Amino acid sequence: MNILQQQQQKQWNLLIILFILIIAFGYCIQSLRVANLKADTVQNITNFAQQIKAIDRKIVDLSIPSDLFEHEEFRKIHKNPEDYYPIVFKALKSSEYTDQQKMIIGHSMHGSDLDQFLSLAKYSLQLLESGEISKIVFDRMIFPTYEWNSTIIKNYDKEEVSIFLQQLMSSESISDYLKNLIREDIVTGKAKAFVIEVYP
Repeated sequence: MNILQQQQQKQWNLLIILFILIIAFGYCIQSLRVANLKADTVQNITNFAQQIKAIDRKIVDLSIPSDLFEHEEFRKIHKNPEDYYPIVFKALKSSEYTDQQKMIIGHSMHGSDLDQFLSLAKYSLQLLESGEISKIVFDRMIFPTYEWNSTIIKNYDKEEVSIFLQQLMSSESISDYLKNLIREDIVTGKAKAFVIEVYP
């Protein structure tokens, strides 16, 4: 190997080393970002749990659900439900929360748009059927009193909602009362007409 070839080989070796260093640096940066994201996620989950439990302590019970709006922690979540969906999905599945705390979480999501709320409803049905949430939590979350949320009722005739209602009717986990409500009031349009008249 002559001197020119040796110099070329050294240049190639340097380029290879530089390329490896660039890849390693990029990997380190990405690892730090992932680690920071995980830390932020854990912190967000912790903060959310603290907020829900603080609301629970203040509200005592949910005999008057509208009292929830007296608390800043609740208003913050209710105003921006889209910011909390990943955390809410984890919370509903967790045994860390009581039924009442899960109902508070459900109420806090009632400001969601149709797509978000339907996603929550489908996930909640899965949890109900697997025994991870109770019937009362499911009912209060997806079919609350009309002044809280009537998303499913107002959109009962949309295809994706209609399919969901059919799933409820065929589920063994859904109470006869709720099935009768769906059959007699929701899919007939009676409930929607009532809501439009009373809560325009």
